[in-house]
Amino acid sequence: MLAAACGFWNSGHGAGLRPEQVILVGARDIDPAEGELLKEAGVQIIPPAEATPDTVVRAINGAQVWIHVDWDALEPGFVPAEYNVPRGMLPSQLREIFEAIPSAQLLGVEVAEFHPPCDDGKNQAALSVILYILAPLLEESPD
Repeated sequence: MLAAACGFWNSGHGAGLRPEQVILVGARDIDPAEGELLKEAGVQIIPPAEATPDTVVRAINGAQVWIHVDWDALEPGFVPAEYNVPRGMLPSQLREIFEAIPSAQLLGVEVAEFHPPCDDGKNQAALSVILYILAPLLEESPD
């Protein structure tokens, strides 16, 4: 859907996002052809090992942001997702990044790639992780 939002194909949901406005934080399973397309389009990629609050805040550079979280960006085992790729981000790492983004810059948040298992205990544990991570984005601004 990111490619559609950037106008590379017509999804029927609109376009208009400039690729150079996109920052992929935690991306690590990008095939070579896709990586080349992202690079040519000007998409910035911050791999998990380099994803710190300072790195992300510098990349945002004061711009307003829309945050989209695919839970498969996390290290497998924290939140059930369709894709389980090792060397992902840790929940505390993602939360610290969200804590560093000034609330005045936040336009919105969406989450995807949660694949709940049939086990209620595992679902509760995953939801606790999700709420822990997202808490800084859900707090009201003191303004």
